[in-house]
Amino acid sequence: MKITEPSLPIAAELCSDATALAAACRSSGDDISGIKLSSDGSCDLSGLEFFRMIFENCHLSKSDFSRSAFADVLFSGCDLSNCDFSDCYFSRCRFSDCRLTGAQFTGSTLKNVSLLGCGMQYAVLNRAKLSSVSAEGCDFSRVSLSESSQQDFSPKSCNFSSANFFKTSLRGIDFSLCSIDGISVSSELSELRGATVSRWQASELIRLAGVKISE
Repeated sequence: MKITEPSLPIAAELCSDATALAAACRSSGDDISGIKLSSDGSCDLSGLEFFRMIFENCHLSKSDFSRSAFADVLFSGCDLSNCDFSDCYFSRCRFSDCRLTGAQFTGSTLKNVSLLGCGMQYAVLNRAKLSSVSAEGCDFSRVSLSESSQQDFSPKSCNFSSANFFKTSLRGIDFSLCSIDGISVSSELSELRGATVSRWQASELIRLAGVKISE
């Protein structure tokens, strides 16, 4: 699957104060573009539009990004744990080596998004829409992806241990190179129809249906 990479600014303006940047953009009504942001501290970045910019080595845990839009944006080496990204729109974005533990993406749309080496433990993506999303070397353990939709989600070498996929179709996803032990699905295992798993994973999934395997 080919992901459309973000178109990033060649010479970005440096900024170290996310709160001041947000205030200035709200006052002018402009979107936030052409910026390389490196900022610390929780702040309110909700309802803003981020275009062709870079978040680099930011420590923004518990910040509010809800109802914001991101297009052609790179998050690199950022701590975004417990941030609120609910009802956001992401297009042509990349998360690289970011901490997203407990982050909320409820109701958000992710299109042409790549995640590389990110920690997504306990993240919530309920009722999210994923389209052309790739993930490599990410930890999705105990993530909640319930009642969501996905098309062309491609995980590689990712950990989905104890993830919740209740009422989310996993059709077309290849989990054979990932860990999916202890996942939660409906008793009918309908979410797994059309997904690809390894033989070992299949034997473990059979146990979810209450089938006993003779040793």
